[in-house]
Amino acid sequence: RQAMIEAQDEGVGGGPAADTRAGLKVITMSHFVPRQECYPGPRRLCGVMGCREIEEQARRAGSSCHIFGHSHIACDREVEAIRYVQHPLGYPNDYHRKHKPMRVWGDARAPDLGVKEDKEPAPTLSDGIWASLEREVRESKEKEMQRPPGNWQKDDQMWENNHSPSDHRAAELALRADLGFDAKKVSEMWSAPPPKKELAVKITSMADTSQSIVVNITNDHTVKQLRDRISEQVGRGPASKIMLSFNGENCLQDNVLLSSIEDEVLGGLSLMGLDLRPPKEIDVRIVHKTSEKPQAIVVRVMDNSTVLEVRKAVMAKLGESMLSNCKIVKSIGKGSFQSMPDGERLGGKSELGFLGRSLPEPKAVITVRFTTGGRPSDVFDLELDAGSSVDALRGKLIASAVAQGKPGCAPAELVVSRGGDNLSSDTQLW
Repeated sequence: RQAMIEAQDEGVGGGPAADTRAGLKVITMSHFVPRQECYPGPRRLCGVMGCREIEEQARRAGSSCHIFGHSHIACDREVEAIRYVQHPLGYPNDYHRKHKPMRVWGDARAPDLGVKEDKEPAPTLSDGIWASLEREVRESKEKEMQRPPGNWQKDDQMWENNHSPSDHRAAELALRADLGFDAKKVSEMWSAPPPKKELAVKITSMADTSQSIVVNITNDHTVKQLRDRISEQVGRGPASKIMLSFNGENCLQDNVLLSSIEDEVLGGLSLMGLDLRPPKEIDVRIVHKTSEKPQAIVVRVMDNSTVLEVRKAVMAKLGESMLSNCKIVKSIGKGSFQSMPDGERLGGKSELGFLGRSLPEPKAVITVRFTTGGRPSDVFDLELDAGSSVDALRGKLIASAVAQGKPGCAPAELVVSRGGDNLSSDTQLW
């Protein structure tokens, strides 16, 4: 305040002068918006934003940075050698609400004033400033600001709304010209893209906070593009399942630019809907959708594999040379199917539909407990095709026993029972 008074008395100009005058850096403040260029809100309100008296006073004081409020909309830009800053920490639903204070000058920590936490400091300084301000207002000889031209009621001094806006168009245009408001210039300035900047965004899973990744992306991207980048980096998807938020509150909308929430983004985002852990191998069952008899195979792939990678795994297992004979499909109605895009990720799926060449009929692993003289002696796990009979089981059992060096015996001597009942040679096991 004292610097402003001295600057006014000395007639010091605005802007860069503050950096050279005795090494003094002047920071001025006001509640109201000093210029229309500092208001990026709805265009219809630009005509009532800005105050010439505040702007002139800041420049007479040699201000390098002017801090203001009122509009609850963040602003940080330089106009004619003065930096104008509004950094609202305001209400939860405020537009561009900020979550931490901003330092506009200096890097020193606040001095330790020795104030104990259990005792508030005496408000003598603030009381004195407030009393001085009240005295200035009472003793001021300055001419009061005149109400702008228009149709005002005489009794309660409220604007009459029973007239068409066009009735006062000329008066409005005259006021705009008097205030120096250039709607086109302001619109062009605020519609210009922000300076491009690389952001390193930490993404942490809400389900498991030990899972986190860092995504590098520029601030000219949207939240939707950030979700796509996360899905691409992790190798899982789809990206549409991802929900991003600040500390689990208020999910971010797809069309929000990262530059408009840069401070919050750099503080880290919480994620739901996607596993951030490193990829692992899983078994995926591939089922033929049009075969008369059940046909299926199991392929082992990474859990973040694409449909194309699954198709190639199927080709390798079948010994197939043509990719077109191995299609991964999904049902879109009774008896109708649609090919899945090659770039689509598994996304947690463990079974996929298949069209193209035939697949092997599914096999089953049957555990056979071999007993001798009523006592259990050996256990064999045998893989059998669908529809296999008891005779097929006997053949597999003998071959497995011989391979393991067990005593051989004639197939006819083997009695196969299930649930205590002996099974005939032609009985189908499953």
